Amino acid sequence: MNGANLVEDLSFQNGAVDLHAIAAGPKDGPAVVLLHGFPEFWYAWHRQIEPLAAAGFRVIVPTAWLQLSSKPLGVAAYALNELVSDVIAIADQLGREKIFLAGHDWGAAVAWSAALLHPHVSRSSQCSTSHPSVMRKFLSTRPRQLLRSWYMFFFQLPWLPEAVFSAFDFRVGVRALLRSSRQGTFSSEELAQYRGAWSQQALSLE
Repeated sequence: MNGANLVEDLSFQNGAVDLHAIAAGPKDGPAVVLLHGFPEFWYAWHRQIEPLAAAGFRVIVPTAWLQLSSKPLGVAAYALNELVSDVIAIADQLGREKIFLAGHDWGAAVAWSAALLHPHVSRSSQCSTSHPSVMRKFLSTRPRQLLRSWYMFFFQLPWLPEAVFSAFDFRVGVRALLRSSRQGTFSSEELAQYRGAWSQQALSLE
């Protein structure tokens, strides 16, 4: 990423959870928090960070679930309300009453809930994830949609998801990125960035 020297590492705290984030842009600029999906990490936003920072925004990109952030045990620690509380903790520790919020995939689900439940969120933009009430309706009335969301249940199993995901140099993760994107979206160097993040200490949901 050009201008990488502008990027900072920040730490936030939400109870016992340590939240690591990438930050860029003027510290007094309006805050925009970018939330990645699965199986992404902060690097999913690397093309947006510098332009937003150059436009005067204080850009915060949590590295949630991967790399330097805490990986608490138990499925309950990753419930939607817990992830929303992480976002609000970041806003509070930035000293901001209002933030802009954007999310992709699972990050969009968190962004939807944060925008609906908390006045901290001034504007919110979501990519590839519908409004929570629409999603609930589709999951309950459209078996095809439920089948498409099978992975959400699979990744709640103990040890097996990690074993499958990490096999053959993270082939499952790489294929997920390539199949869900336009051809040429990911270079070999970018895929190496993802493999490096995925190879960090495995997330435990036991």
